[in-house]
Amino acid sequence: MEVINAGIPGQTTEDALKRVEEIIDLEPDLVIILLGGNDLFHRIPLEETEKNIREIVYRIKEEKISVLLISPLTYFDRSYLRIARQTSSLFIPHLLRYVLHHPELKYDEVHPNGNGYRWIANKIARFLKPYLRRGGEESSLDHRR
Repeated sequence: MEVINAGIPGQTTEDALKRVEEIIDLEPDLVIILLGGNDLFHRIPLEETEKNIREIVYRIKEEKISVLLISPLTYFDRSYLRIARQTSSLFIPHLLRYVLHHPELKYDEVHPNGNGYRWIANKIARFLKPYLRRGGEESSLDHRR
C-alpha cells in the first residue's frame, strides 16, 4: 500500500484547510488527519480548530474519500469525536498522549523521534487493519473503485 506523507511541520488547521484541494488532487482512498497541536501551541481557540477540522473533513468526504481523524491530545477528543460521528469518519483519540509520556519516544519535549513515529505508525496500522483489503477482497476503504 502506498502512503504519502503530505503533512507539513508547524502547520495549523487553518494552513491545512488552505491545502485541502492539493490532498484531494492526489486521489487518495484514505486521508489521515492528525492536526491541532500547533493550534494549541499558538493558542487558537478550540472552536476555531474544530471549525477548520470540520471543513477539512467535509471537503474530503464530498469527494467520497475515507477519513481517519486522529485527535493528538485529550484536549481535542470530544470535538474530534463529534466531527467523526457527524461525518461517518474513523476516529482515534489522543494518539500522542503515550508518546508524550515516554521520553525514549521523543527528541524534545513534544516531538516524536524515529521510535516515536514508528510507534504512531504501528498504532495507526493496527487500527486500520480491519478496514483494509484482505487478499482480493474489497474493503470499506475501497468504495471509490
